[in-house]
Amino acid sequence: MEIVDNSYMPRVDEREDGYIFLNAINGPNESVVVAIGSESRNAPLIARPRFNGGGSINERLHVYGDGHMMIIRSKGVENENGTVRMLKGIEIWGLNLRKNSRAWEYISKVPSELIRKINKPYGVMMGCLEKGDGIIKMFPIAK
Repeated sequence: MEIVDNSYMPRVDEREDGYIFLNAINGPNESVVVAIGSESRNAPLIARPRFNGGGSINERLHVYGDGHMMIIRSKGVENENGTVRMLKGIEIWGLNLRKNSRAWEYISKVPSELIRKINKPYGVMMGCLEKGDGIIKMFPIAK
């Protein structure tokens, strides 16, 4: 067995923005996010960002990850199998810790042409969100 000094290698908890995030409480309009600086010995930051992005709570799914939030908007429609959901849009929001407000800030949305291409009736949806190498990856999963 070979022993290798890997003290110079990046650690799993090192993020490019210098924070590791824990979404402690996720509500439809307010969250509690704990942010810990990976290079800092300071106490963690506790942020309580508010979300006032509009729409009914029943028409939004919030998915959190790496200091970002994906909002999946949908609507209920009737078909031969009963009530199903149809995708209306997907937005991405980011947590801004550099301002005193520590608020969710709108970043972007999936173009409506793409939503029309991938849209199909579904019963349930979940997802995951990850940021790495400057790219935010969104994975909505529907059944």
